[in-house]
Amino acid sequence: MSNLYEGKDQIELMRAIVKAVDEGKEIQLEDHSGNWAAKDSGRFNFQHYHYRVKSEPLVVWVNVREDLSTFTYHSKENAELCADHRSARIAVKMVEAE
Repeated sequence: MSNLYEGKDQIELMRAIVKAVDEGKEIQLEDHSGNWAAKDSGRFNFQHYHYRVKSEPLVVWVNVREDLSTFTYHSKENAELCADHRSARIAVKMVEAE
């Protein structure tokens, strides 16, 4: 197999992966079918495999009005600040399913 990454890109990727491992984040390996799965412990082979840091699920805060219209915010604080008398539910936390 040929090297999947070249030069500076390879070094930057390796640094990002090592940093993520140090931070306790989950590393994923792309299998031969193109699916991503948790990488077992052990060595990395950047010449033959793709790796990535498992992405965190998206978290948003939603205000819901009585007519079920919704307004989405990036933080609970913003949702609470933007709520008004028409808000039936305020700062409902929604987390992306895996």
